[in-house]
Amino acid sequence: MKSVYSPTIIYFLLVAINLSLVFSADIPTLVLDTLGLPLKSGDSYQIIPVLRNQRGGIVIGQTDDSDCAYLVTQHDLDVGLPVKFLSTNILGSIFTGSPIDIEFKFKPNCIESSKWLVFVDSKLDPLPIYYVGIGGPKNYPSHTQIFNGTFSIQRSEEIPVVYTLNYCIMDHCSYIGANSVLIGNETDRRMIVRHPILVLFERVMLIL
Repeated sequence: MKSVYSPTIIYFLLVAINLSLVFSADIPTLVLDTLGLPLKSGDSYQIIPVLRNQRGGIVIGQTDDSDCAYLVTQHDLDVGLPVKFLSTNILGSIFTGSPIDIEFKFKPNCIESSKWLVFVDSKLDPLPIYYVGIGGPKNYPSHTQIFNGTFSIQRSEEIPVVYTLNYCIMDHCSYIGANSVLIGNETDRRMIVRHPILVLFERVMLIL
């Protein structure tokens, strides 16, 4: 079955193909939204997975043994929650490879922060699996370890006209993608540091 893309995504791909002929993947370039406009620090965007087998919105989920949702997950039937990309760039722009914070525009009341972070749950997994979550140390059991790293956006090595989300500790960076296996009775796939998910960014328009 052939994948069907919206006119907006097709327009973005045509614009980005032309730009990819100009810029090298090794040189930091402006990250563009689906209209071909630069992402702005603090503005709201929808993260849109591109490949058919990676479809599903990025949302906040919870574990079976927690009353508070603190996991960054992917839900097949959800369009996803708006996120903000926060950069220290004085121009307010987002460049590929530059360190950024990612946060949801909304969060549960039980969570102290909507900013993304990465943690390992030593009780759940015998081998370390690096999960993406939100909140702070108070929101996590004592058997979890939270890491002090940074997120970034890069052009995909497979399809240079789309992007990947990445997590870096010191000089070591890895892709962020969704776990292919559901855990327990959870209905959402957890976002983890491992395989890449290929995405575009669609600006969320404010309705006054």
